[in-house]
Amino acid sequence: MIIGLTGCRRIILLRILRARRQAVLRLAHRQGGDVNSGDAAKAFGVNRRTALKWSQRMASHGDLEAIRPNLRAVGFRIVPHQKGRGKR
Repeated sequence: MIIGLTGCRRIILLRILRARRQAVLRLAHRQGGDVNSGDAAKAFGVNRRTALKWSQRMASHGDLEAIRPNLRAVGFRIVPHQKGRGKR
């Protein structure tokens, strides 16, 4: 996704992605640790599919996990991080 970007554009994109990640995690914390694509779409004013892709990307990075992984995952839960894991 960030391949090919250099300099200022790469830095700006990384800041946007970090801010989005933090905003989705804050939303999940406000809702008791769970967030679904419909709630995220409403909160950020984006399409439900876009919010789902954000959540899936965060799940692939280990920040969220699918609530019902065997079915079509639209609900995600915050993954409790272990001690000593550090920041990303």
